[in-house]
Amino acid sequence: MEAMLKIVHLEAYQIFDSRGMPTIETQMVLEGGAVGRGTVPSGASTGQFEALELRDGDATHYGGKSVFQAVRHVNDIVAPVLLGKHADEQRSIDNTLIELDGTANKCRLGANAILSVSMAAAQAAAAGKGVPLHSHLGPGTVIPLPQIQILGGGAHADWRTDVQDFLVIANGAKDYEQVLEMTHNVYRATGQLMRQRGSAMGIADEGGFWPDVKSNEEAILIVIAAIEKAGYTPGTDVSLALDVAASDLFDEPTQMYRFRLENREFSSSNFSQLIAEWCARYPIISVEDPMADVDAAGWRMISDSLRDKVQLIGDDLFTTNVERIRSGIRGRVAN
Repeated sequence: MEAMLKIVHLEAYQIFDSRGMPTIETQMVLEGGAVGRGTVPSGASTGQFEALELRDGDATHYGGKSVFQAVRHVNDIVAPVLLGKHADEQRSIDNTLIELDGTANKCRLGANAILSVSMAAAQAAAAGKGVPLHSHLGPGTVIPLPQIQILGGGAHADWRTDVQDFLVIANGAKDYEQVLEMTHNVYRATGQLMRQRGSAMGIADEGGFWPDVKSNEEAILIVIAAIEKAGYTPGTDVSLALDVAASDLFDEPTQMYRFRLENREFSSSNFSQLIAEWCARYPIISVEDPMADVDAAGWRMISDSLRDKVQLIGDDLFTTNVERIRSGIRGRVAN
């Protein structure tokens, strides 16, 4: 079996993501014929503490967004080192990638180049063993319950709402297939409701509807109504999740949060109180980035009030930065 998992070919190339932006994909081929691919995602709004996503910066090609340099790093630097290694030695492969880069924020090879190879190795090893990826990754690893966008706002929909994502979690589903069916039904019901209201403006760049509303809370109410219209009980069958992307709403010099849609400003204390009130009033079970990535006091406040009640995700807060994750664990920030 070991020989079957030996890496015999590794090649990266540029492809396009769901937004039509260039990104990198790496293909790994093993001696036994198994193939793994790692395709790297890229957010519309990324945290300032992220590892470096290497783009070429040459405005004459794809507006500077091409990734040909990252592709060359995989093909010319990484591939010669990894050929002959075994794909199922994930920790060894990842450590080799870290050593080849040698920087804290992955700025030599590019985090996108490194991630594409790491993902390809995991996929190839699973294929070589003939098992699902989650099974290969370790005992007890399960497919996570997805959050799926229903309404898009913020940077995803030209600021039609200040909150970036209004999502649903089918927490009453019995299996993954039912998750998709329940979400599909809620999504269709949302479209019907918005057309009836005359408030459908199009589709946001992550697939949710682009709403025309007068407040962020109105968007929450639309999703709740859609859950009910689809025949489900909010909070029991299907619940809400928010990605506030609060770093985009925060003005660091004044230490204030601003809702442009509603022409309102909030102090850290008032903004954390608003999010907590929404979670108490509505069937919200997960909130991502409720406070800005530089607002340590705000994160302490929101964590103290919500840590034991909802899932608190520090995405822009922690990004891909191990030290920030360690600090968050020590300080019991997010959960």
